[in-house]
Amino acid sequence: DDRREMASLGGMLALMLVGPTSWTSPPPRQAFSRRAACTLGAAVAVACAPHSLASSATQPLLTETFPDRSLGLVLRQAAGRVQVEKVVPGSAAAERGVLPLSFVDAVDGQKLGNATAAEVSALLKRAPRPITLTFDASVYEGLAADDALARAAASQGIETERVRITPLKGAAGCGLQSREGDVVEVEFSARVAAPDGGREFDSSARRSGRPFAFLLGNGDVVRGFELGCFEMCIGDERLVRVPPALGFGQRGSRAYGVPPAASLEYSVRMVRINGQEDPRARRELLQDEQRF
Repeated sequence: DDRREMASLGGMLALMLVGPTSWTSPPPRQAFSRRAACTLGAAVAVACAPHSLASSATQPLLTETFPDRSLGLVLRQAAGRVQVEKVVPGSAAAERGVLPLSFVDAVDGQKLGNATAAEVSALLKRAPRPITLTFDASVYEGLAADDALARAAASQGIETERVRITPLKGAAGCGLQSREGDVVEVEFSARVAAPDGGREFDSSARRSGRPFAFLLGNGDVVRGFELGCFEMCIGDERLVRVPPALGFGQRGSRAYGVPPAASLEYSVRMVRINGQEDPRARRELLQDEQRF
């Protein structure tokens, strides 16, 4: 399904800190598991991309050793070289972050030379395991992060949408950032973005008057809202702008009074992460049951 398609790109999200920030790719953090944020996605939604995309401009060569018999690579001939046309979702290549559109540069240390895609495909099938492959990702060199993401996603037949994030207030010191699997508690207010009214349709104050708690990465809340709560420090405040595809979609929500194809805005303050409310708390110093 679409969520597995997203995960096939390596399974990361990123917060690009350029002016009003946006969830896009490549990712700056190593704390996300490589399968993390794509569990949030559906249909046209989550901006996911290969884990190695972030360093492709400065380190275009990726070398991986595969014990697997099936690699999950679809190869083609392009520009006189053997190119990865597609990375099969859930495959060994997807798990190791092989980039679609990268070129197969070497097999077990041997350059491919003039070998064709058909010849390399046959070689990969019959070669003994483990097998070591080197991929050249210089096709992404010089591209801005969102352009690189769009190119990788398009090659996999995946559309992307972005959540736009504007920091409002940063915590004084930050020892703990929210990530997949954390129980987060937030104060939030959700509005339909202008020009559709700017009317508040949901908030933690309306629900209980207390911080709203949910498991980050479990898909229990509006997708764009959830994405906007990744990589927050305790005490952080931000404005999260959510496009329709990551909100209530083309149908809207009768229950919340959200019109069809409406963009949303969430004002969010991170109150606690895994029960911790001290911005200086460090994950590695917490007891196991508090780390999540």
